[in-house]
Amino acid sequence: MARNHGLKQRPQLGCARHCYEEVGDPDDVCIRLYSMESKDIQDVYLQGLIDTMDIARRRPRLNYLNSKKKSASFKYHVMVGHQRIGVCLTACLSLQRIKVKRVRRLRELAILGESP
Repeated sequence: MARNHGLKQRPQLGCARHCYEEVGDPDDVCIRLYSMESKDIQDVYLQGLIDTMDIARRRPRLNYLNSKKKSASFKYHVMVGHQRIGVCLTACLSLQRIKVKRVRRLRELAILGESP
């Protein structure tokens, strides 16, 4: 039986990519994550589902001196069985039942090339 850890699944918002429809049973995604032994193992698993990519095109900004420049772009995935399915950030958070703060920390570590 899967542990819920007090995190409820977020409502399935209608995204343009229809991410929730591709996944099927959302509990299968959550069970895999929370059946792992420790949070460190979960973080390594989650970081493996986040792809870090270089910025493809930098567009000029009106006030470019004060603007923050993104250092990377990210793609998110979930594992359904043995298949890795690309989803949006909102679907990733909802299906994994994790908070955006945890994903931000994992993204920052990925940019630095470090493991959690």
